[in-house]
Amino acid sequence: MKPIIFKFYMLLLAFAFSNCSKKNEQNQNKLEQNSKLLLDENINMDSISLINIISNNKLDKLEGKNLINTFKKVKEEKNFLSKNPLKSNFSTNKISSSSSLQECNLQYLNWSENTGAHWYVKSNTGYNQATGFITLPTVSVHSTNDRPYMYFGAYTTTGSLSSDAGLVYLKEDEKWHAFINVLIWDTSISAYKQVWKYGAAIDITNPYISYKVSSPGSQYDYFELIVINPANWSTITSCTVDSREVVSNSKPVNGNFDILTLTRETTLAQNVQNLNNGSYILNAKWDSVYIYNNSNYSLWQCANTAEAGKANNSSHWSKISVNSYTSWYSDDISISYY
Repeated sequence: MKPIIFKFYMLLLAFAFSNCSKKNEQNQNKLEQNSKLLLDENINMDSISLINIISNNKLDKLEGKNLINTFKKVKEEKNFLSKNPLKSNFSTNKISSSSSLQECNLQYLNWSENTGAHWYVKSNTGYNQATGFITLPTVSVHSTNDRPYMYFGAYTTTGSLSSDAGLVYLKEDEKWHAFINVLIWDTSISAYKQVWKYGAAIDITNPYISYKVSSPGSQYDYFELIVINPANWSTITSCTVDSREVVSNSKPVNGNFDILTLTRETTLAQNVQNLNNGSYILNAKWDSVYIYNNSNYSLWQCANTAEAGKANNSSHWSKISVNSYTSWYSDDISISYY
C-alpha cells in the first residue's frame, strides 16, 4: 500500500501539539526479563551500563538484544576500521549514475501522485516493529508547502489500517518533531477516521526511533513511537495511540501480523507540487535498521523486503540522490527541488 501521510498534509499547517508524552509507558515485566537477558548474553565490559540503559528505558527482550547487538556491531566495526583504514567504506554499496536500480528489489516506483519525492522501502508481511538510528539532514525549506519527513509506516493488506510514525521538520519553528498518524477504517460509515499527534521538538541530530504495533488486549490495538537519545539511551519523547481513540471498539490488526507490512521513508513532502522552488534535504541517513515480528528480529535486509526505490513518479526520480545504501538497513539520501 502507498503511504497515506500526505493525503492529510493540510492538518500539519495548524502546527498544534497533542498528547505525545515525555515518558514511555511502564511494563512491570521488562526489568526482570532483561536482567536475565544480560546474564544469558554473558557480556562483561558493558554489563553495568547496558543494565542501566535497558532497565531505565524498560526495553523488552527483543529491544534489549537489539541494543546489545548494536553495541557489539559498533565495537567490531571500530576495531576493523582501526586495523584496515583503507577499507573504511567496506559496508557501503554505492549506486553509480549508470545503475539500473534493479539490485535487491530496488525500483523506480510510479504512484502517479503529486505528494513530493520519496525514498521508500517496504517490507514483506508478518512484521510489527522497526527500529533504527537516524542522522537528521541539512534542511532548507522555502515554503510551508514543503515538509521533510523520516519515518516508519505500518499498513494492513486488507486496508483496515494505515499509519505513519517518526520525525517531521516544521518550518514554523525550524525544528524536527515526533509525530504519529493512525487511520482506521470505520465500517459503520465506510470511511477512514484519523488521529494525528505531535511530540516534543528533537534537540539532537542523531536520534534512535522505534515504531511498534501490538495487540495487548482483546478489545484494542496499540501504536507506539519512541524517540531516544543514543548518547545516554534516555527517552526524548513518545507518541501512542489506542485504536479505540480512532474508531470505537476497533481492532484492525487483531494480533494477525500476517496482514501487516512495514515501510521506511525519507521524503520531502509537498501539498502542491513545485519541484523547482529551491527546497532541499541533504544527507538524511538511516543506519542499523532492525525489523521485528512476535518471535524474532534481524537487520532489515533483502529477505525482508517487498520493494524499495525512488518514488513518487518520473518527475520526482531525478530529484532524489542516493548517496549510499546497504540493502536495506542503511542509506544516505538527498532530495533537492531545483
